Amino acid sequence: MAYGLGRAAAAFEISKDLKEDDIMIDPAEVLVNASNPPVFRAFQYIEFLRNYMTKTDINDDALEHFKL
Repeated sequence: MAYGLGRAAAAFEISKDLKEDDIMIDPAEVLVNASNPPVFRAFQYIEFLRNYMTKTDINDDALEHFKL
């Protein structure tokens, strides 16, 4: 990553019908290309939540587990 440049993503899903194991998190296809490859693999929200809940240090990177 170039100095001073970063990437951020936010996803919001509002639906009472969705369950945690139904939600897939992945990069928007229009943002991914040869010069901007994905940084994280696709994962289900429940997988993220389980991984996050095992963190014992507030400074742990909750997304490190999903990096490519």
